[in-house]
Amino acid sequence: CADAESATWDSLDPCTVSSEVLEALNLGVSCDAAPPCYQAENSSACSGSGSGTNSTLPPLSQPSDIGAIKSGMGLTYFAGAAEALGALDSSLCDSALGFASSGGAKSALSNASYAISPDSGVQVNSDGTVSFLAAQTANNQILVSGVFMDPATNIPGLNTNLLSLFAQGNNLGSLTTSDFQAIFLLHELGHISGIFGNDLGNPQQSMGYTTTVIQNCFPDLISQ
Repeated sequence: CADAESATWDSLDPCTVSSEVLEALNLGVSCDAAPPCYQAENSSACSGSGSGTNSTLPPLSQPSDIGAIKSGMGLTYFAGAAEALGALDSSLCDSALGFASSGGAKSALSNASYAISPDSGVQVNSDGTVSFLAAQTANNQILVSGVFMDPATNIPGLNTNLLSLFAQGNNLGSLTTSDFQAIFLLHELGHISGIFGNDLGNPQQSMGYTTTVIQNCFPDLISQ
C-alpha cells in the first residue's frame, strides 16, 4: 500500500574479514558455510542444515519526529547519485526495478524526497554479527541512516567497517561509498515502483532485493 514502510537491511558476520565473511542473514545463517568462529560461538543454534538467529534493528526515526530529521536535500546531495542514475541507462536494470524506460526510472529517483535520520543504522549483536539498516521508504520519501552516509567508518568496537563487510559478504570487489549508496538508492527505487514488496522486518527478503539490484544494475562490481 502507499504508506507501507520498507526497510533495506542485512546482517553480516565480522568475526573474520577474510574471504570467509558471509551474509549472516537474520533468518538464515548457514552453519556449514559460516566461518569457524561463528560455528563455535553459535554451536547451540546450529546444525548441519540449520541456522542461527540475530537480533533485528528497529525502524529509523521517522520524518514525523520534528527536529530529528535532516531533510530538504535532493538526490544529487548523495555521493552515489551519479552512479545510481548511470546504472539506470541499462534496460536490464530498469526492468528489474519495475520501469519500462530509463527516463521513467531516472525521473522517479530524482523526484523522490530525501531525508537523513539521526540513527546510525548499525548495531553489533550479542552473537558478534553486525546488523545494519541503510534506508527505508514511505510515501515516496527515502530516509537514509548514518551508515548509508558513511559506511567506511569503523564500527564502534570492531576493527573493520560496513563497507568492507558488505563487499566481502556479497562477493564484490573493492567497494566505494558511492557504490554502496548507489546500490541502496536503487533498492529503494524498487520499493517506489512497487516491484519490491514491503520487506520491513524481513532481512532475507530485503537481501534478495539487494542481490537483484547488484546483479542487474551493477554486475561489474561482482568479483569474477
